[in-house]
Amino acid sequence: MLQSIFRRILYSLSIIPAFLALLLVLAGDSYLPPSTTDKVHMYTAPYEFDFISWEADAIWAKGLQFLLGDERYLSEADRHDMVLNYDRLLDSIFADESNLAKIFSDPAVSNPMQASTSLRETLAQKRRRQAGEQSVVESILQSQVSAELNAQGFSIGGEALPPVLFRYSQIPLGLVISPRNVIRQDANIQLIPGLTLEQQIELESEVEKNLNVSALVVPLGGLGTYPTMIMESSWLNWIVEAVSHEWTHIYLYFTPLGQQYETGGDMRTINETAASLVGKQIGAMVIEHNYPELVPPPPPPLATPESSSQAASQPPAFDYSHEMYITRVEADRLLAAGQIDAAEKYMEARRVFIMEHVAEHGNYIRRLNQAFLAFYGTYADTPGERGEDPVGPAVVKLYNQCPTVGAFLRAISKVTTFRQLQGLTAAGGQCG
Repeated sequence: MLQSIFRRILYSLSIIPAFLALLLVLAGDSYLPPSTTDKVHMYTAPYEFDFISWEADAIWAKGLQFLLGDERYLSEADRHDMVLNYDRLLDSIFADESNLAKIFSDPAVSNPMQASTSLRETLAQKRRRQAGEQSVVESILQSQVSAELNAQGFSIGGEALPPVLFRYSQIPLGLVISPRNVIRQDANIQLIPGLTLEQQIELESEVEKNLNVSALVVPLGGLGTYPTMIMESSWLNWIVEAVSHEWTHIYLYFTPLGQQYETGGDMRTINETAASLVGKQIGAMVIEHNYPELVPPPPPPLATPESSSQAASQPPAFDYSHEMYITRVEADRLLAAGQIDAAEKYMEARRVFIMEHVAEHGNYIRRLNQAFLAFYGTYADTPGERGEDPVGPAVVKLYNQCPTVGAFLRAISKVTTFRQLQGLTAAGGQCG
């Protein structure tokens, strides 16, 4: 992901050299066919996210954070309270924005601007307060994540390397592309976050019709820019996990594993699964050491024979992960047999079935196609969309073989092939 982001940042600066290179190619005897990503850019160009402007703003904000260093003058108790109060402020802002949307969508409200005057004024005040506190809260969380990484041996002079830097932001949408005959992520192009649902559907349809691929616009929680881009959220447990996840991608970028990310396939799955495991563990440590009241409760005790017999008489609860696993396995089988149309009809039927149980799992699925499974199957630390792909379980096995999350990350950072990963797990981990 990081390499593709860097390429996107340089994209607008490369128009003239690219044009000159094209002239040379046309004048010569050789021709380099466009990649899948190049073809998709023809349709996404008007909607693509402006990474150059975002980076300029983020770097300016981080420079001010460094110069001011307001968080250094706060006690640990004050840091704790400021972060939690900021999260409560975000909750209040989100609630106001939801109510504002309801006013403007209610046909019974004849003059929504007048009806929402007070609410809009209140919301603007809260947004100004939030903007004033954001940089300090980011600095506090950066230092807390950095402290956990330091304990894992990723520091020089008491500072995590690379430094932990992130920015709360509206996150681009991702247009994921997979071939129709196999579930494989061939492209993920970042789009402006304000793209309407109608525009998303129209773009998917146009790309699929003209390129004969499977396409899906998906929400993203964060991006491996630098500073990393993290979705604005009041769920602190998720925020510190996402910050740690994206930091892992930055760290891996300078290692053999990270350099293989853009080759796709197994290497992308290894990268994303490793980042998921590291993000969850480091994030959990941050919560435990700084916000113990947010530590999730322990899992329920194992069932007794009596409770097991009682449970057996009850209808089984809907298991979203298991149902997605079934879907992926059968879709893979149909595609391997060349039955593309049958596979697509099957996935849509499964989507309808899964959505009939949405109240039980809360996962709203607008489309379930090859691109959906290719994207979500990449994060393979838990079963489900990955199906029977052995790559994710191998990463999890290495993680379980290593004594610490730091040892795991150092070990897997050297991996450049799935065979090499299998060799590490067969040898008991050989964790660094």
